[in-house]
Amino acid sequence: MTTNRKSNRIVATVMAILMAVCCFVPGISAFAKSTGHGQTGDLSDIFDGSYNSAASEYFGNIATTNTENPTTDVNKFNNPTAYRGVMKDVQAFLAGAPKYGSDYDKEKYVFSKISTTCNYKTNNFGSSGDAGAVQAILYNHGGDINNIARGFKYFCNMLGLKCWVVYGKLGAGDFAWDIVQLNGKRYVTNIGGSISGDMSSDAKPLVTPIYSHMNMPKRQAERWGFAENDYSKQYITDWSDCIYDDQDYFKKNKLYFTSYDSFKAALPGLIAKRNNEGDPVVRVEFPKNDQGDALAKYADQQLFAHGDIDEVVAKANTMTSYPVHVYTSYGHDLNFLSFPISSSHVPVV
Repeated sequence: MTTNRKSNRIVATVMAILMAVCCFVPGISAFAKSTGHGQTGDLSDIFDGSYNSAASEYFGNIATTNTENPTTDVNKFNNPTAYRGVMKDVQAFLAGAPKYGSDYDKEKYVFSKISTTCNYKTNNFGSSGDAGAVQAILYNHGGDINNIARGFKYFCNMLGLKCWVVYGKLGAGDFAWDIVQLNGKRYVTNIGGSISGDMSSDAKPLVTPIYSHMNMPKRQAERWGFAENDYSKQYITDWSDCIYDDQDYFKKNKLYFTSYDSFKAALPGLIAKRNNEGDPVVRVEFPKNDQGDALAKYADQQLFAHGDIDEVVAKANTMTSYPVHVYTSYGHDLNFLSFPISSSHVPVV
């Protein structure tokens, strides 16, 4: 009986150690959560270039298998050596991520990193399909919307977040976006809404991310014009449970307002804070409905057409050591309002 008790204690101790390792070692945790249907899944879908691309160490068909079947086994890739080289740069890309932070903080890191290092482009390879999503982000610093959405998903997966790509429509055009799961709840994130330029340009990446497209409920995404295609259901069953906005960037950072008076009262402090931090753009949010849209429009008119901005800036300049100016508005976009600030302390955008 004594021997059995000792054996049971030894087994329990070993199991506890194994559980602790899985929970607290980032590499093991990220790998365990990044595999399986809907997550990193078919790696050839992430790292594969098009069939007519010029193969190189980082671009081209490093992931396509000899049998051309989807796989998660890198040893079956045409070029597993190149894949392992890319993985070193993936780790460098994620080096600053808060591995022990909240789901929100991890997602925000990936969103910000891609937004400020990438833009829409096709240069450096014949067409945007000629590089896998991860290679496009790491080495070409951009690509088409499929590159951007797939890459965002992959980097979120690598930090242990569940994320799915949704292929659908934005207005009349084809588009792709992501659904991210944070603390058991799902949200719509459009990383493409925070990428600068278009496919014919070589614009510089954004100085500051556009967080208005991060962690939206489905109804907000639909107000932007997003519409899911039927074939998206093979990637994610449904997005009707994306009903939350508690992980909204603006709500979490006190940039959400329900009246013009409360917004105007807070605005001098917001401008001074942005100025002191060297951030060239002020963005705020109003409720995600028709009333919020109208409020954003009204706030824009009151500030810039009726001159309230002069009073606001005068107050802001009592709170900052760098005299700040606000000359114009970027305008209202549904229930969001944004405008640039300028001073000797902020970059020109």
